Amino acid sequence: MATPNTNKTYKRELALAVFLWLVYLSVYNVEALKVVVMPAFAYIGLALGLDWWGKTGPANKSGEGDDK
Repeated sequence: MATPNTNKTYKRELALAVFLWLVYLSVYNVEALKVVVMPAFAYIGLALGLDWWGKTGPANKSGEGDDK
């Protein structure tokens, strides 16, 4: 019997923390927000996108995801 993989990467949790940090910056420090908004949203998008892709798997020949 195979054992489940227990290595947690905390991608989604860190993406949520980065988003909350951006909300804080938008209220208290707008100048700093202008500098970090693009890299932060890129990380959030990649973290959530990779999480989704990891759960559905790569597309097969017909273009559909490999739902596990």
